[in-house]
Amino acid sequence: MHTFYYINWSRTQNSKKPPPGNIGALSTTVVVEQFGELLQGLKLPPYWHDMIRERMLEDAKRTGVNLEAMELEKERLRLKRGRILKQHRDGYIDDTEFEREMAAVELALRMLDAPEVNGVRLEDVIEAGERLPGMAALWRVGSVEERCEMVKEVLELGGLHYDVETKEIAAITPRPAFLPVLRLLEEVTEYEEATGMLVTSRWRRRNRRDSAYFQQHCVTGCYFSLAEGPPYG
Repeated sequence: MHTFYYINWSRTQNSKKPPPGNIGALSTTVVVEQFGELLQGLKLPPYWHDMIRERMLEDAKRTGVNLEAMELEKERLRLKRGRILKQHRDGYIDDTEFEREMAAVELALRMLDAPEVNGVRLEDVIEAGERLPGMAALWRVGSVEERCEMVKEVLELGGLHYDVETKEIAAITPRPAFLPVLRLLEEVTEYEEATGMLVTSRWRRRNRRDSAYFQQHCVTGCYFSLAEGPPYG
């Protein structure tokens, strides 16, 4: 039988390793079913690729990336691509050298299309986003083990925040590659006091209270186990 272990961080006094009394357990079935409802509600906008790219460019600019210099470098590479094509057409370079130089230019252009932000590349985010509909489809027929694996793949360890009072998922903290895509969902809003944490609209509608309530009543976890016991055991 799978168990969802959680940690009540509100009682740990900022300790990195909570005492055993602050570790609890819930039925995996309940928690996973609620996460499944969130996943099943995935409705990405038609032009989500472009929206992700624009958001990543904005984030890059805030971190000090010079977007104007990037555009100049892209134009330089396009001119270089034209020269390579002409050299190949006129017989100055053979097919092998042509393919090698063109591949290098195309790779450089792709990397400049959207800079890496917080260690995440645009292509990683797009790949993660394109997998989500498939995960949602598999969820309907997947086993408990498969569903647990999907939760752990999408969310950070400790990335599922559960309200033990209302018995529902209050927020999620996705892994970096999934975060930009899940930010686009209508059913979540980013928690102002914790970048990367997405609060569910359903929980927010029912709990229009300050952040102190969230910290006192929501426990953190994302740990599923068959028999080996809870984390920090």
